[in-house]
Amino acid sequence: MTLRLDSEVQFIKGVGPHRAALLARLGVRTVHDVLFHFPVRYQDRRNVRRIADLAEGEVQTVRGVILSATESRIRYGRRLFNVVIKDDSGFLRAVWFNVRSDYLSKKFAPGMNVVATGRVQAGRGDKSLEMMHPDVVVVEGEENDATGGVAPVYPLTDGINQTTMRKIIAVALQSTPKIPENLPGALLEKLRLPSRASR
Repeated sequence: MTLRLDSEVQFIKGVGPHRAALLARLGVRTVHDVLFHFPVRYQDRRNVRRIADLAEGEVQTVRGVILSATESRIRYGRRLFNVVIKDDSGFLRAVWFNVRSDYLSKKFAPGMNVVATGRVQAGRGDKSLEMMHPDVVVVEGEENDATGGVAPVYPLTDGINQTTMRKIIAVALQSTPKIPENLPGALLEKLRLPSRASR
């Protein structure tokens, strides 16, 4: 489906009315808004570390296999979703508070290969390490798409995570055939600047 820059964001494949309402909290209401929703920073995922070598307090990336994915209730009725990830050196917990457990339980299951990126901290009550609300991508076999690069980190709102935002932006780019250029072609060529669409 071809979209125009002034098309409502709900018409981007995978968005719909519900996610459109969430994106509106960010001021993102049209395809144009999506394309110009720029990252606030970038995550360097080129250095995948062993769990045993992780340093507390730093944002790092690990690759491993899910051992378990469970939900529990903690104080004041809050929900906690806990995914235990294992590599050949140790274990790591990926933890989410008050998120849709039905979504996470469908996304993560024991035996899945995943890449997790997040800030590492000491676990509660034992010597394990944790990542709170990390960015976790399921990968297949030797797939490298989730690692080996630099990932954009976008401003978010409740109900929209980084993976979802990246997919929405990618689909919007694919569905918009021509983005108007704001600089003359000769100037772009002279200064060796990328086109507006490629930015």
